[in-house]
This record gives sequence, C-alpha cells and structure tokens, in this order.
Amino acid sequence: MFDGIEAEFAAAARTPKGQRALRGIFRAMRATVSRHGVDAASLDAIAEGAGLTQPALRHYFPTRDELVSAFFRSGAEWYRRRLEDLLHESGRSPREQLAECISWHLEFMEDVDAILW
Repeated sequence: MFDGIEAEFAAAARTPKGQRALRGIFRAMRATVSRHGVDAASLDAIAEGAGLTQPALRHYFPTRDELVSAFFRSGAEWYRRRLEDLLHESGRSPREQLAECISWHLEFMEDVDAILW
C-alpha cells in the first residue's frame, strides 16, 4: 500500500537523485507521523530521518506546511486513482464495482489502522 503512495510522492522529482531524496523524505515522514503524530513532523526531524541536511530538505519543501501538505496530498491522490481504477475495470456491473470499492476501502482502512495504532 505505502509503496504506491511513496511512488506518488517521489514522482514530483525530475531526476533519479531527486526521486531517491523524496522517497527518503516520505519514509521519514511516514515513520514520524506513525510513531509520534503529525505534530512531531518538524523539518529537523524529517531531515535527520531522511539522512538529509536541513538545506537539502528545504530545497524540496521550503516550509513544514508544504511538506505536510505534499505528504497527505500524495496519499489522497493515490487513493483517488486506485478507486478510479477499480471503477473503470470492465466486465463488472455497477453493483459489483461498488462492492469492490467498499471492500478495498475497508481493507485499506484496516491496514492504515494497524500501522498507525
């Protein structure tokens, strides 16, 4: 699950080096938010967790708000695309598509709940 969200987050980079940096930032952000909550996600904590300097992190995210926004936006965008993919699968009735979306959503929420709590 988080691999897809991480890929969405890293897709903003234009170079492989940038993608590696964004993947590290995503992992550090995910670990910090999972363990300590979003309030603990300071630029210092994320830079340290990603193995970056503060200026390197600020190259990608000048402010904490931009980092937090990008983190959650990438998750929401990944989630939206996944639901669209389920709805566009051919050969199923609307009822079957809806049932699949609901089933996937419940599995997703269970996974998130297990990770965060």
